Amino acid sequence: MKPMTFRQKVAILTFVALGASAAPPSVATKWQAIPPAYAQRAAATYDPGSSPFEAGSGIKAIANKARAGTKLETAKKLHSILQVGEPGGLKAAEAGKTIKDDRPPNTAEEALKRGGDCSEFAYVVLAAAKELGIAAGTITLDIGGDIMHLLPVVEIDGKKYILDPQTGEFGKGTVEIGSKRITFTYESLGTGKPKLLWESTSGQSVGSYHMEWGNYLKHFKKDEKKLRQAVTAFRKAMELNPADTHLRGKMDDASAALVNILMRKAEEAFGKQEWKSAASLFEEAIEHVPSTMSKANQGSLHENAAACLSNSGEYAKAAEHYDAAYGLTGKEEYKKSAVEAREKAK
Repeated sequence: MKPMTFRQKVAILTFVALGASAAPPSVATKWQAIPPAYAQRAAATYDPGSSPFEAGSGIKAIANKARAGTKLETAKKLHSILQVGEPGGLKAAEAGKTIKDDRPPNTAEEALKRGGDCSEFAYVVLAAAKELGIAAGTITLDIGGDIMHLLPVVEIDGKKYILDPQTGEFGKGTVEIGSKRITFTYESLGTGKPKLLWESTSGQSVGSYHMEWGNYLKHFKKDEKKLRQAVTAFRKAMELNPADTHLRGKMDDASAALVNILMRKAEEAFGKQEWKSAASLFEEAIEHVPSTMSKANQGSLHENAAACLSNSGEYAKAAEHYDAAYGLTGKEEYKKSAVEAREKAK
């Protein structure tokens, strides 16, 4: 059976990946609305091996200042030192700069200088707690409206305490839900709002930092390099913190955008009859398919890769892709094409 034309498949796959919504704004347009200090960070490079908890001179100075008689006294003093808005304490990011998707996340050291939001305050607490030898982690809360809130928790003598720099009282956290401000303790979570989604160790909490990098990078829909970094960031986050059930959908968004770029490049190579290049691009697209892509369309990707490989004389590899397409769709035509490709490979 004669395969579908390449352009027909691109149209189908592009629709599946991006849907019928309007094209996203260009990167230039997006950054025009961002304050200059943050626009300069558009060129920031993501490092999958990075951690927000690395202690520099700022964190070490705070830890030294917080040291007291017992670990509980030390934790209380740390909370007092970091109070948001107080002299020498943390500061909230300036108005218009708090939308994390519009900038890379700050590490603990960067948050001391630039200010931050709830997750970046948590990074400061965890970095300082590590310096002080105090066990710490984070809790992720659902505060409604598809909004999550991250808070640091320290554990001392088997008891857990919220250490929220935005709350005036050690051991308590506070959030605004609707028109109400709710104050709570670690023990009260699970008895009402806010809802506890999951709890993370210090090591797992590094995943939040990589997730935030992914959130930032995935908005560069036309930038192949940044989309690759976004996928890497989400994969790293999933590896570190598999409890975060929101990560798969986020990675699918980045993967879909990346697949579309690869498909467009494959289309160009196909049009020039650069079969090996086109096949390579199809194979890379296959590696990044979002979980939401239908099996039929995944099968079409394999069929396109197989067609290009056959045109370049790589029949054995083409047969493998036809096998994959058959496994995904059950279409007998793919099974037949695989047999024919293996015959030619002999």
